[in-house]
Amino acid sequence: MNMQEAQYLSSLIGILAAVFLFGFAIFVHELGHFVVAKLSGVGVNKFAIGFGPVIWRFVKGETEYSIRWIPLGGFVALKGMIEGMDEEEDDDQPGKPKPETEAKKPSSMTEDLDALRSKPAWVRIAVFASGVTCNYLTAIVLMAFLLWHGQPEPEPLPNRLQEIPADTVWYDLGYRSGDEIVGVNRESVSLVGQILTPESESGSTNVLTEPIESWKDLIEQIYLATRRSDTGTSPTLFVQVDRNGQLLTLPLPIGYFLNEDKAEYFQPPLPAYVGGVYPASPAHRARLVERNYHLGEKATFPPWD
Repeated sequence: MNMQEAQYLSSLIGILAAVFLFGFAIFVHELGHFVVAKLSGVGVNKFAIGFGPVIWRFVKGETEYSIRWIPLGGFVALKGMIEGMDEEEDDDQPGKPKPETEAKKPSSMTEDLDALRSKPAWVRIAVFASGVTCNYLTAIVLMAFLLWHGQPEPEPLPNRLQEIPADTVWYDLGYRSGDEIVGVNRESVSLVGQILTPESESGSTNVLTEPIESWKDLIEQIYLATRRSDTGTSPTLFVQVDRNGQLLTLPLPIGYFLNEDKAEYFQPPLPAYVGGVYPASPAHRARLVERNYHLGEKATFPPWD
């Protein structure tokens, strides 16, 4: 299978997934009508999963349950929902006249007690509103499950600096390639002129108040320091750096960090991640990722010739 065929297969899978989700949403909608109708004493003539010709059916009580060929949701037929719809044509033999014994008989007051049109207004409102309400409740339950179960995330970026060239502002501030940022002082210095003091350059100031275990922790501390700073000032954090077992205290001017040109080299080493793989593609068949494929999983590539 070449790449173009793999793309077609991926598109087909996407279309089938959309059809399934659309059908599931309709099924849940009709299920809401069905459940509330049953609970409120409204007669239900039919409840079907899907549309079209019947695959399998059975009757329980007054309700006919069926599974049909077209998987686009389903439908529920309530008694007395629309005048003249209680007696429908047979699904397997449309248009065929019914025997005289099956002709529609005049309705009595007793037979209409479970018709939707005979129910109070609040019951009719509840039945009609139950479909969309069930959709909302399903969405809430699914989102709660996703938030509880969690979603796969890439490995956290390391709190270690990538290569720092000698002609960068970060090199002048004292940072070197491979420095590991292990702590940050929550208190910031507001004046830019204070960022290169002899005390900070020598690393003699003890400023470790907040441990840093990943690059995300450092970003959060920079954000908090920005919010704490006075309006119109450029705050500076002091960070503690582990360099081959030696702890150093270095200034981190947030104004430099937010400047794209100056912040270019103040970054962690970025590992390779897979953003997406077409099903049945050469990359997928080669199993370049560990275990089964997960979006964002760290890739393990074979040696290149």
